Amino acid sequence: MATYKCNACGATFTNPQRDGLLYFHVCRPLSPDELAIAAAAGTVRVDAATEQLLARAAAARGNDPAHPTDADLARAALAELDIKRPGHVDQNSVPRARPYERDEIVPRRSDGAGVVQVGA
Repeated sequence: MATYKCNACGATFTNPQRDGLLYFHVCRPLSPDELAIAAAAGTVRVDAATEQLLARAAAARGNDPAHPTDADLARAALAELDIKRPGHVDQNSVPRARPYERDEIVPRRSDGAGVVQVGA
Protein backbone atom coordinates (compact mmCIF):
# COMPACT_ATOMS: atom_id res chain seq x y z
CA MET A 1 0.00 0.00 0.00
CA ALA A 2 1.50 3.29 -1.09
CA THR A 3 0.50 6.62 0.45
CA TYR A 4 -0.24 9.58 -1.81
CA LYS A 5 -0.85 13.29 -1.27
CA CYS A 6 -3.01 15.46 -3.52
CA ASN A 7 -1.23 18.57 -4.79
CA ALA A 8 -4.49 20.52 -5.02
CA CYS A 9 -6.30 19.91 -1.71
CA GLY A 10 -3.59 18.30 0.45
CA ALA A 11 -5.59 15.13 1.14
CA THR A 12 -3.59 11.97 1.81
CA PHE A 13 -4.76 8.46 0.98
CA THR A 14 -3.45 4.93 0.52
CA ASN A 15 -3.89 2.91 -2.60
CA PRO A 16 -4.95 0.20 -2.63
CA GLN A 17 -7.00 0.57 0.56
CA ARG A 18 -6.54 -1.87 3.46
CA ASP A 19 -9.42 -3.98 2.14
CA GLY A 20 -7.70 -4.26 -1.26
CA LEU A 21 -10.06 -1.94 -3.11
CA LEU A 22 -8.67 0.84 -5.29
CA TYR A 23 -9.31 4.42 -4.20
CA PHE A 24 -10.09 7.09 -6.79
CA HIS A 25 -9.46 10.51 -5.25
CA VAL A 26 -11.70 13.52 -5.88
CA CYS A 27 -10.94 16.90 -4.30
CA ARG A 28 -13.73 18.30 -2.19
CA PRO A 29 -15.20 21.65 -3.28
CA LEU A 30 -13.95 24.84 -1.66
CA SER A 31 -15.40 25.54 1.78
CA PRO A 32 -16.85 29.03 2.38
CA ASP A 33 -13.62 30.11 4.14
CA GLU A 34 -11.39 28.66 1.40
CA LEU A 35 -13.59 30.29 -1.25
CA ALA A 36 -13.31 33.71 0.43
CA ILE A 37 -9.51 33.43 0.54
CA ALA A 38 -9.24 32.19 -3.06
CA ALA A 39 -11.60 34.88 -4.38
CA ALA A 40 -9.70 37.62 -2.51
CA ALA A 41 -6.39 36.30 -3.87
CA GLY A 42 -7.82 36.13 -7.39
CA THR A 43 -7.11 32.42 -7.81
CA VAL A 44 -10.83 31.68 -8.23
CA ARG A 45 -13.27 33.86 -10.15
CA VAL A 46 -16.81 34.12 -8.86
CA ASP A 47 -19.95 35.72 -10.25
CA ALA A 48 -21.64 38.80 -8.77
CA ALA A 49 -24.16 36.77 -6.77
CA THR A 50 -21.37 34.76 -5.12
CA GLU A 51 -19.44 37.97 -4.42
CA GLN A 52 -22.50 39.30 -2.61
CA LEU A 53 -22.78 36.10 -0.56
CA LEU A 54 -19.07 36.36 0.34
CA ALA A 55 -19.56 39.95 1.49
CA ARG A 56 -22.59 39.01 3.60
CA ALA A 57 -20.77 35.98 5.06
CA ALA A 58 -17.87 38.17 6.23
CA ALA A 59 -20.10 39.80 8.85
CA ALA A 60 -20.19 38.54 12.43
CA ARG A 61 -21.64 35.08 12.95
CA GLY A 62 -24.51 34.51 15.32
CA ASN A 63 -24.41 32.32 18.41
CA ASP A 64 -28.00 31.07 18.28
CA PRO A 65 -28.74 28.32 15.72
CA ALA A 66 -32.46 28.95 16.17
CA HIS A 67 -32.02 32.56 15.02
CA PRO A 68 -29.38 32.64 12.26
CA THR A 69 -27.93 35.98 11.23
CA ASP A 70 -27.69 37.11 7.62
CA ALA A 71 -24.02 36.08 7.71
CA ASP A 72 -25.01 32.60 8.89
CA LEU A 73 -27.52 32.29 6.05
CA ALA A 74 -24.94 33.48 3.52
CA ARG A 75 -22.38 30.95 4.78
CA ALA A 76 -24.99 28.18 4.49
CA ALA A 77 -25.71 29.23 0.90
CA LEU A 78 -21.97 29.27 0.08
CA ALA A 79 -21.58 25.79 1.57
CA GLU A 80 -24.14 24.50 -0.95
CA LEU A 81 -22.11 25.73 -3.94
CA ASP A 82 -19.87 23.27 -5.77
CA ILE A 83 -16.92 25.49 -6.64
CA LYS A 84 -13.87 23.46 -7.50
CA ARG A 85 -10.45 24.42 -6.17
CA PRO A 86 -7.61 25.38 -8.54
CA GLY A 87 -5.96 22.20 -9.82
CA HIS A 88 -9.01 20.08 -8.89
CA VAL A 89 -8.24 16.33 -9.14
CA ASP A 90 -10.88 13.74 -10.05
CA GLN A 91 -9.42 10.28 -10.63
CA ASN A 92 -12.74 8.68 -11.55
CA SER A 93 -13.09 7.42 -15.11
CA VAL A 94 -14.84 9.40 -17.80
CA PRO A 95 -18.29 7.81 -18.25
CA ARG A 96 -19.46 6.61 -21.62
CA ALA A 97 -22.30 4.54 -23.07
CA ARG A 98 -20.34 1.32 -23.63
CA PRO A 99 -18.01 -0.33 -21.10
CA TYR A 100 -14.26 0.04 -21.44
CA GLU A 101 -12.37 -2.99 -22.74
CA ARG A 102 -10.06 -4.85 -20.35
CA ASP A 103 -6.82 -3.61 -21.99
CA GLU A 104 -8.12 -0.17 -22.99
CA ILE A 105 -6.64 2.96 -21.42
CA VAL A 106 -9.39 4.55 -19.34
CA PRO A 107 -9.24 8.36 -19.22
CA ARG A 108 -9.66 10.14 -15.90
CA ARG A 109 -12.03 13.05 -15.46
CA SER A 110 -9.30 15.45 -14.32
CA ASP A 111 -5.66 14.92 -13.41
CA GLY A 112 -5.53 18.57 -12.29
CA ALA A 113 -2.54 19.36 -10.08
CA GLY A 114 -1.89 15.64 -9.66
CA VAL A 115 -0.86 13.51 -6.71
CA VAL A 116 2.56 12.50 -5.41
CA GLN A 117 3.66 9.39 -3.57
CA VAL A 118 4.72 10.30 -0.02
CA GLY A 119 5.13 6.85 1.52
CA ALA A 120 5.66 3.23 0.69
